[in-house]
Amino acid sequence: MDVARLQEVRSSIRALPGVRAFAHLLSPQSHRTEFTDVSGNLLPLLIAASMDEQNALWCVLVADEQRAQTLAADLAAMGVPESQVVVLPSMLGELFEDTPPDLHLIGSRIESLWKVATGQARVLIATAQSLLEPTLPPDALREATFTLRKGDVVDMDWLVRRLVELGYEREEMVAQRGQFSRRGGILDIFPVHADEPVRLEFFGDEIDRLQPFDPDSQRASGHLSECVVTPAREVLWSAADVEGAVSRLQHLLDETLQDLIQEGNERAPDALRQRVEDDLLRLQNRVAFERLEHYIVLLHPGVDALQYL
Repeated sequence: MDVARLQEVRSSIRALPGVRAFAHLLSPQSHRTEFTDVSGNLLPLLIAASMDEQNALWCVLVADEQRAQTLAADLAAMGVPESQVVVLPSMLGELFEDTPPDLHLIGSRIESLWKVATGQARVLIATAQSLLEPTLPPDALREATFTLRKGDVVDMDWLVRRLVELGYEREEMVAQRGQFSRRGGILDIFPVHADEPVRLEFFGDEIDRLQPFDPDSQRASGHLSECVVTPAREVLWSAADVEGAVSRLQHLLDETLQDLIQEGNERAPDALRQRVEDDLLRLQNRVAFERLEHYIVLLHPGVDALQYL
């Protein structure tokens, strides 16, 4: 369906008495309006129609992530720009797997939260689980994210330090999200939310060129006007946050070890102590590691995606 025809359909829908009454309920004087049990087929129509009337953020809770993706596709079919609709995935399954973190999943969460925090998103689709999972504060995410543009004057040494602070790992060659590399006046970055890495060529301290490149062949092609860099993980390494997390984790470790010893478990205390003390050392040194997501609740206690609404 072409854009003109789609706008005609949406205008006809907005003219329906029930939809007009629904949109009227979304008063700009109301800080938050809640609706429940809206039919799945009706929901994208109401959202699309009401977005034309009110410049507000919609937060839609769905049962699972498949329904979230379906609703996002339905909204796109109704002509809602894809850039204004974000899906917040859950990290719950990852936390129970002893495997490297899914950086694509982490990047999707961070990008969705960043778009909500900066007002770019008009619709946030989430499950109750993904909305309540611990994350970093919205103000911290806004302040930490920055944009690099052609012509910007940036001290590369500062930029390298900043990337490390944001959880990016330095490698010889960039191969996956959350990595960067430096070779003379060339800096490669793979933003954790991006589909492909970006190569920045410097002339002195000035960014002379930005290009996307293939991480397999390392060949660059095309041109970019800017590159948005978000934190690589849902944590930030402020001194106060790290100090508080280390203290809380040490207390929890001591209590758990004491319980295991009292239960007569001889092997578990040593294994647990070694594992957690290794993580404690990495936290103290502010070094990203595979199990970092397990400690978000200690680094940013009491913060979840509800604070972005």
